[in-house]
Amino acid sequence: MPWVSAYGILCFKMWKGERAVQEKNSATKKLLAEGLKKCMYMYSFDRITIKEITDAAGFNRSTFYNHFKDKYDLLEWILQEDIILPVGELFTQEKYQEGVRLVVQRMEENKKFYLRAAKIEGQNSFKEMVYQAFCRLIEEILRKYDGYTTEDMHFLTPSIIAEYYATAETFILFQWLESGMEIPANEIEQVHALLLSFSFEDVMKKITAR
Repeated sequence: MPWVSAYGILCFKMWKGERAVQEKNSATKKLLAEGLKKCMYMYSFDRITIKEITDAAGFNRSTFYNHFKDKYDLLEWILQEDIILPVGELFTQEKYQEGVRLVVQRMEENKKFYLRAAKIEGQNSFKEMVYQAFCRLIEEILRKYDGYTTEDMHFLTPSIIAEYYATAETFILFQWLESGMEIPANEIEQVHALLLSFSFEDVMKKITAR
């Protein structure tokens, strides 16, 4: 039937057009992200203007506002793209240690950027941004398990578990960042495994056995 073929061709062209727009938007966001990173290599985040970001990326201000609300929105997008989304893929495959390894490796690879980001304080602090991102990620993964139940431990909800581990994860990362990331990433990964994979009693046994 000719109309079926015509309809199929139309759908394909629409899909192709939408995909091209998505790819262009993604490419623009990546260039704006690189623009912010370049600026953060030279200035503290609070001093950076939208114009400086767009100049570094080769765009105008209107292009920026077509994709992001403000520079904090762009910073959060970088965090999601660099760390949260790829870590989420590993966590959903139950590759938790690999996910942690990716976090510290990505931060070490972009050391100057993340050291600058860690200094962003106030209502939109980078620490709070990281904490909230991990909270959402962990809770989302927990809620995918339809059979999830705490049975006699009703206090232990997905949100409580997410907040607990997000707090611990954020604490370890920011102790590292605020110390200047002088300790190698692989050692931080080992610290993470010790503190979050063992009970307090197990940790004390390891320490006192030395």
